[in-house]
Amino acid sequence: MTDTPDQNRPEQPQPPQQPAAPEQPAAPEQAAVPEQPTAPEQPAAPQPPQPAAPPYDQAPGAYPPPPYDAPQQPGYPQQPPQYGQPQPQPGYPQQQPQYGPPQPGYPPQGTGPTAPRRGLKTGALLGILGGALALVVVVVLVVVFAIVPAVSRASGGGAADAVKGYLTAVAASDAKKALTYLAEKPDDDTLLTSDVLKASNKKGPIKKIVVAKPAGGSSISHVYATYTIGGDPVSVRYSVYNDDGVWHVSGGTSKIDAGSRLAGLKLTVNGTAVDSDTFTVFPGTYTVATTTPNFAIAGDSSIVVPGGYEAPSLTGLKAQLTDEGKATFRAAVKTAVDGCLAQTTLAAGCGLTVPQVLSDGTKLVDGTVTRTLNADGQAKLANIEPAESLSAPLNVRGDSIGGVETKAQCEKGGQTGTCTVLFGPSLGAPLVDFTAATPTVRWD
Repeated sequence: MTDTPDQNRPEQPQPPQQPAAPEQPAAPEQAAVPEQPTAPEQPAAPQPPQPAAPPYDQAPGAYPPPPYDAPQQPGYPQQPPQYGQPQPQPGYPQQQPQYGPPQPGYPPQGTGPTAPRRGLKTGALLGILGGALALVVVVVLVVVFAIVPAVSRASGGGAADAVKGYLTAVAASDAKKALTYLAEKPDDDTLLTSDVLKASNKKGPIKKIVVAKPAGGSSISHVYATYTIGGDPVSVRYSVYNDDGVWHVSGGTSKIDAGSRLAGLKLTVNGTAVDSDTFTVFPGTYTVATTTPNFAIAGDSSIVVPGGYEAPSLTGLKAQLTDEGKATFRAAVKTAVDGCLAQTTLAAGCGLTVPQVLSDGTKLVDGTVTRTLNADGQAKLANIEPAESLSAPLNVRGDSIGGVETKAQCEKGGQTGTCTVLFGPSLGAPLVDFTAATPTVRWD
């Protein structure tokens, strides 16, 4: 229900009032005019003639007129007055419901200075809601774009990135970073260090890394990569699998088994000692050496490890005696032979033991045996050469030495004398065992 202004409203405590106008006959009531939001400005409806109220700036103690954009009940300002103007009393609302058409003497709605902010209308609310919805859309788009790279990796793109990142870290001699790309850290990481990689890249740097588009599903992929190691091109297939959106390289390192050719030797790889003839390395170039006395690695001791599951062959590597080792070998054999030849007992080393009773019944007297190396045997002993060993490089065998002449005091049919043992034992092939601190000789 809409009320018309009531000239006789009971006085409220302490509200600011304008001076009362001269009493006039009551104006006829008019029907309330409902407010038309956002309607175009219309000329004011004719009003019954009334005397004009005194100007507000001439009435003592008067407040400024209410804002132009909303009619007010007399005495209730809608907004707080501007600086320098009297303040409304506390406890009174600053904005009251509108009671009918604008009061005479006030400017029509929508004219005058910029109107203060009013309550939000339907259009403003829709605008705010639309802005909030746009903000939500922007946030959703940001989240979607943040997720896209992970989805792309899960679909296979990330597999190639993992291989590229791994090979780039290896090429930069960054072992710590390279290990982060691996599916599992190898048990033996002795050679998986930056120092070993630096030596590798110095010998044969990894360059021109090209990674092909992965082939496979969203969880397991196969990625082919080509690059050069020391200028020589290699092509390797890596297996890569996805774990919670992160791709890991499987087969990034290679396990090298030196095999029996280097068994027992104290080895170094790119200057780093290893305690086994089996070791794990990154792709690269590696030089195998030994610190075992009297030995060296024969042939080209550098090997190229392409990477992936392909392990290089070490068939080209073998141990051999150094010149010093060969001299040690010969000296050991000669010492052993001289010792065996000097024995006068029936039992002797170097395989020169003779039986007490010969096949024809002749009985030899123990302690009277003499053994002499013939001329041919002496020549062989002086020039003995170590033979190559493919199974136990620390056990070095030489050629057979040969004939030994054996004599002893003997007795047969009651007669005694000196007997020559025909077809007696000879010196066979010596085997020098270098596993001990002092090499020893065995005769097999």
